[in-house]
Amino acid sequence: MKGFIGVIKLSKTVNYNLIGKLLLFLFCFLLPVNQKLSTILIILMVFYSFIIVKNIDLKELFRYTPFFVFYFLFIIANYDEGKFGINMFEQKASLIAFPIIFATIKLIDQDYKNVLKYYVYGCFFIFLSSTFLAFYNSISIGPFSFNPMLVDVNAKGAISKGSFLLTNYFLGNNFIQNMNGTFLSVYFSFALFISLNFKNFIKYRALIIFCLVLGILQIFSVTGLICMILVLILSIKPKFYKTILFVIFSSFIVLSGMLIYNYDKKEHLELIQAVEKVDNRAIIWPIAIETVAHNPFGLGKKNAQEALQLKFPKYGAFGYESQLHKIDAHNMYMQILLELGIIGFLLFIYIIFQFFRVKRVMLYTDLSNVFILLNLVLFLTESSLVTYAGLSFFCFFYCFFYSNTIKR
Repeated sequence: MKGFIGVIKLSKTVNYNLIGKLLLFLFCFLLPVNQKLSTILIILMVFYSFIIVKNIDLKELFRYTPFFVFYFLFIIANYDEGKFGINMFEQKASLIAFPIIFATIKLIDQDYKNVLKYYVYGCFFIFLSSTFLAFYNSISIGPFSFNPMLVDVNAKGAISKGSFLLTNYFLGNNFIQNMNGTFLSVYFSFALFISLNFKNFIKYRALIIFCLVLGILQIFSVTGLICMILVLILSIKPKFYKTILFVIFSSFIVLSGMLIYNYDKKEHLELIQAVEKVDNRAIIWPIAIETVAHNPFGLGKKNAQEALQLKFPKYGAFGYESQLHKIDAHNMYMQILLELGIIGFLLFIYIIFQFFRVKRVMLYTDLSNVFILLNLVLFLTESSLVTYAGLSFFCFFYCFFYSNTIKR
């Protein structure tokens, strides 16, 4: 009996919020390092939130209602002929997991700094570990030799044997093997802005900045390079934020319009096929827009995939054989229209607008500007919320910044 009473007294002295913070900091570090481990941390934090359910701020949780609605729309879109599988619920679980977590774990200003710090250290760690593996794979002992070129190109997933970028251990997705290089280069860009603008709590700052820039250059993702340039510009001139935003969307609208208008005109077919070989989005986007035009209320995930696949052959020579059966539009805005239709798209725009509306009272306004800008750029070139890397990054930092505005 005395032992039981002792356990109760001990439980009352445990700082449950501190445990939640430690789990959150560990997640920040693991997010760029290992997707499986970071997923496990999300599950643990959600379960932990239910254990200390009395700490949940219902008023704060209510403000994330658009996230919950968006999540259930995706569940409906994933519904497949009466089959309810766990995949339906787990694929977009970050949309409801992080609102619950941030409504439960109470953070102070120092905790927000720690979140940013451990995220930067996680990006730094994955760069160092990837560099070590690249050297390890390039070195042969007995007799000693150093050769960074891949011996078996096909075994490493390279597309072209003649491409130096795709056949080198230190470049492209051969350098970064824990996730898609485009997403990690955006991670690096965001960590770069944090390192450039927060001098007080980032140790080894100069070294980290150098490594992040080098990592982005080594990954050599066009989207990542654009994000890095934007980060460097905004670090010097943060007021350029709105101008950059306008230029990005104007360029995208003009380019999309040209592709749609010229695609079926025979005199432009060779030009389109030439562009397609440089970037396969030149053929994906017009097909996706045409599909959306005929299905304004969405098709659901499976039907959207089939609709895209059926329309590829009639557009002639497709540049990448491995991409013949696309499962997404390589553009998050179009992908949402394909799966969820106008209703889902309007809800998504509202979520973005909600972030713009409240960010003026955020603790880190410039940082929140860069976060949302990097995601908007990523949404233009990738269906990022289809993947864990893109969805978890967006949901975590969205709730991170938004939670800060609510508490303030």
